[in-house]
Amino acid sequence: SEIILLKFPAAGYFELFFMTGTFLAFFMFLISISRFWRAMNKYGANLIHPENKQNFIQALFASIFEIITHKKFSDCGNNKMRQFAHLAIFYGFFGLALTAGLGVVYEFGFGQHPPFPLLHPVKIVGNFSAAIFIIGATILVVRRIQGHEKSGNSTYADWLFLYVFYVIGISGIFLEIFRLSGIAWLSYSTYFVHLVCIFVLLVFAPYSKFAHMVFRFVALFWTRINGRGEPSVGKIGVME
Repeated sequence: SEIILLKFPAAGYFELFFMTGTFLAFFMFLISISRFWRAMNKYGANLIHPENKQNFIQALFASIFEIITHKKFSDCGNNKMRQFAHLAIFYGFFGLALTAGLGVVYEFGFGQHPPFPLLHPVKIVGNFSAAIFIIGATILVVRRIQGHEKSGNSTYADWLFLYVFYVIGISGIFLEIFRLSGIAWLSYSTYFVHLVCIFVLLVFAPYSKFAHMVFRFVALFWTRINGRGEPSVGKIGVME
């Protein structure tokens, strides 16, 4: 019989856990960002230069552009490979999130229910995103093992984040292979692992590298609307 992952046992409970965990993570982000903003207003007041202020729209788009291009990496020639890996993970993850969104649109908007054929637009976006996602994660893991990272000793949290990323990408690929091969028990087992890792990634987002990216964006935005200029990596910015 056809393997329908949406019929996975206890799917309703997983959805409940996902929604609850995502809400809690979002709530913790709001609290942390609020505290971070107040701290910058308190301790960064002497760094403000009103003549350099940007308006809200300018500051917003300039900050978004720096995050999505990883501009700081490109300023340093020694970080080219690292920049590529970060961009691969960033855009791969965005593509996978887009895939999930497109799946919902096709299902409820066009009445096309998964699983989709391999040449379906949703599948193409998803498989391409998974490929670059895994390539980026592999590069970062190898570089850390070989000692190429210069940002300090790798902590447990750093490795956990990378491994969870890696397992999400690999399990997604094998899940598709097992489903197409018609191996039900491997498909559902891999799907379980895939879902658990995604849940971990979402719930721990406020305490992982995701938080670094969010706080980096907030710091960039704050400095621009207050006229301070761009924060250096080792000061207000906490991306690396």
